[in-house]
Amino acid sequence: MMRAYWQQLNEREQWSLMVGGSLCICYLLYLMIFAPLSSAVTAKDTLLQEKQNTLAWMKKAEKEFPKTGQHAQKVENGALLSLIAAQCQSPGFKSFPYKMNQNSSGDIQLSFDTIPYNTVIRWLQQFSQQYQIQIKSLRIQQTTVPGVIQFNLTVGAISDSH
Repeated sequence: MMRAYWQQLNEREQWSLMVGGSLCICYLLYLMIFAPLSSAVTAKDTLLQEKQNTLAWMKKAEKEFPKTGQHAQKVENGALLSLIAAQCQSPGFKSFPYKMNQNSSGDIQLSFDTIPYNTVIRWLQQFSQQYQIQIKSLRIQQTTVPGVIQFNLTVGAISDSH
């Protein structure tokens, strides 16, 4: 049936169908092979660029914050409670009321209803660099006063099993 239809077409129509069919086959091959490969290469290039930017940022940050060569001190949960209590009595924290207790697993729970964000984050960074601690939970909520937050922290000593 197709052969009979093909035979009744004149030569110009046959050439038109052959060229059109060839173009359709080429387009289908493009859609099935080249387009997915091209989009995959573009995605990989984008991912590579992001990773290179991250690496450059990490190298820059490493230069800005060089290692001091000091290792964080090991501390037990009992000593951790007294260390945090002493820190909360320091001049930077003394004016901010806090609640602190030790739960049954030995972790220390510390909460401030209001405290400046920069003060508590700076303290947390310094404290975690000085002592080997594990932050179990950290909740920071903004208050109506700009730059002042509500801060809840649960922290424990790093045990030898970790």
